[in-house]
Amino acid sequence: DRHIAFFRALAEEAEPSLQGAQQGEWLVRLEADHDNLRAALQACLEPPARIEDGLRIASALWRFWHVRGYLSEGRDRLGRLLTAATDADVSADILGQARVAAGILARYQNDHEAARALLLPSLAPARARNASNSLALALFHLGHLDLVQNNWVGARALLAESLSISRRSGDRAGIAAAVTSLGIVESEAGKFRAAETLFA
Repeated sequence: DRHIAFFRALAEEAEPSLQGAQQGEWLVRLEADHDNLRAALQACLEPPARIEDGLRIASALWRFWHVRGYLSEGRDRLGRLLTAATDADVSADILGQARVAAGILARYQNDHEAARALLLPSLAPARARNASNSLALALFHLGHLDLVQNNWVGARALLAESLSISRRSGDRAGIAAAVTSLGIVESEAGKFRAAETLFA
């Protein structure tokens, strides 16, 4: 129990720093403890199951798995926990975060169908809970799914909503990512002046 609690706290402490100035330091720290994190995640699936703890750990690690190239492992661990969560008492907020994390990893593996299937159902619950971080992430990645299908209208609307949420919450990294992505949409759509304004 103490092992799971310790590494859940470590993963959740690391999560906000995995896209900031301390990213390198935290990537090294998590890599050094990757086997401990794996052991904690496995223990969460074994009786007595601690599915919510496992989902919290896995949801916090998606950026680490992405940057370090552990996409398949991350998807597998999130998938097993989400499957087990059907019979477990897991809060809607934690479940939503895990689905968004799994959807993002699926998108990074170009499994667009799986990504959309995970991300789309997360929107309404995230809006209902006012879960701004999960909602902004889901909208951002759904926008990119529309972008690769040349659906400029859909991509523009999804990314604009993600940008609006990031602005309200003061998420500077989210703002930068959404503005850049909107610039890509306009550039791909042939609207170069609009793209230039966004990139500037």
